[in-house]
Amino acid sequence: MAIAGPRREIEQMNLNELSEMFGHVEVFEVPDDYGEFPDTTGYTEERWENIVLDQEDGAVFPFMTKCMDCCMEFVNKRVDIADKLGFVNIEKNVHWPKFGGKVFAVTGHVTAQPMFSTGPFH
Repeated sequence: MAIAGPRREIEQMNLNELSEMFGHVEVFEVPDDYGEFPDTTGYTEERWENIVLDQEDGAVFPFMTKCMDCCMEFVNKRVDIADKLGFVNIEKNVHWPKFGGKVFAVTGHVTAQPMFSTGPFH
């Protein structure tokens, strides 16, 4: 999981609990005066670079990109490892909020199955 936001907002989160839930949490601190993150409804992983920041402060886009890049790097490495270990039905997923606000977060996870198994492996 990667999170971007002002320090006072991030300090209100339980990062230890998030680390337990997601395995690893990367935090990017955003200055308080950088505005809010945009509503990203309609944007997919493939269309990420085409996002338009019309009304929001464009200074937040590099922080959104850092979060996305961090999670994409994580899932791509995990997919490569699963593939090299002979797993099948490998799926990668990246999710982020579809609403604006002071904090932006991206999560990434990979699921796969061992070649000779009937259930998924996470």
